Amino acid sequence: MKEEIIDVDERGNLLAAESTTNYGLIKPGQDDFYNVDDFNQNMDTIDKQLKVNESQIKNLSSPYVIPEGTDIPVKDRIKGKMYFKVTSRQSSGGTIDSVKVSPNMGIKIQE
Repeated sequence: MKEEIIDVDERGNLLAAESTTNYGLIKPGQDDFYNVDDFNQNMDTIDKQLKVNESQIKNLSSPYVIPEGTDIPVKDRIKGKMYFKVTSRQSSGGTIDSVKVSPNMGIKIQE
């Protein structure tokens, strides 16, 4: 944990509080008085990080389907987002007989 100067006492001595390693949240000492500004600063830091996490999760949880006949160049794709390219042709090795498709999937296999 790192030490951070947060205040000066009435004699001009620097007062320090511990802060958390990852987000720098202020951790008051056992003898410190409750400081609303420290609490609010911690809440702002947490709120900001939660919003970043939410945005990243939304991007990951909404995969993008690339329809047959179209494409999105790799340079235009978003890092961490899942892309699924839909095709009516078998692209892996093997014979067409090895592809098993449910009649309800609506996929047309071309030979």
